Amino acid sequence: MKSTSLPLAKIKGNSGQIKGLPRNPRFIKDDRYQKLKQSIIDLPEMLDLRELIVFPHKGEFVVIGGNMRLMALKELEHKTAPCKVLPETTPVDVLKAITIKDNINYGEHDFEALLNEWDKDIITDWGVEVDGFAFQPSFSPEKSGKEITQADMEKAQGKIDGGFTGVKPKIEVTCPECGNSFYINQ
Repeated sequence: MKSTSLPLAKIKGNSGQIKGLPRNPRFIKDDRYQKLKQSIIDLPEMLDLRELIVFPHKGEFVVIGGNMRLMALKELEHKTAPCKVLPETTPVDVLKAITIKDNINYGEHDFEALLNEWDKDIITDWGVEVDGFAFQPSFSPEKSGKEITQADMEKAQGKIDGGFTGVKPKIEVTCPECGNSFYINQ
């Protein structure tokens, strides 16, 4: 497979025009689409690292992987895009597999590390979604089964005997995807 820069006018999104290959099943929501466009503006070098995957078809190139990036590039008025061109002999079953597998996220974020070691605003700007987490104080009466006193509240807020201890309370975070809970420093 060769890498090349192709004119956007010759690149088409996958609308089902290749026999046996259904249209691209991916879509992107408004906020995430804006973050994708901003990502291209902020770090265009990523396009060279994450080229569009295209297939030659009737004198043009159909995107097999990167349809959302293609839309963003066109809207941002780019003239060309770095592409990995699949051979014309690529079987349709392989095109199908690439279409789906290109967008599968096999890994998971360590949200405890993300929320404790990374700047939440920056990673959110980059498109990492952390707002879906349920934040609960670690002294939650529902979890502990005991009544929480004013002293417990002050201790959890870093106060002892009316003075600030410098210790921030821990917050329990529950992943909306898998249901696992962990604690982070506030």
